Amino acid sequence: MLRLQELEMENEKLRDNLTALRKTVAQEEPSGKELLRQLEASQEELNRRRDECIQLHSVLANQTKGLKSVASNNYSTHVDIINEDGELVLAFEAQKKIN
Repeated sequence: MLRLQELEMENEKLRDNLTALRKTVAQEEPSGKELLRQLEASQEELNRRRDECIQLHSVLANQTKGLKSVASNNYSTHVDIINEDGELVLAFEAQKKIN
């Protein structure tokens, strides 16, 4: 977990450096300022979407854990009963299409 935090910090530093370089280049060119503005707006949207995807994956993982818990509590040793007619595979495929 510590390594992940280190990598995230390094990634953030690299992004800041890249942003500074972009601003420097944009100031040299008249059309660069508009291009930089568009790029920053796109980057903000990308960051928002990335955060949203992370949150959605987290929610999905939590729901999956909950379903596994319910299944094991209700069926314990007879887990085969859950999928005896193939509905579990259909539900899984439907969930994949949604995501």
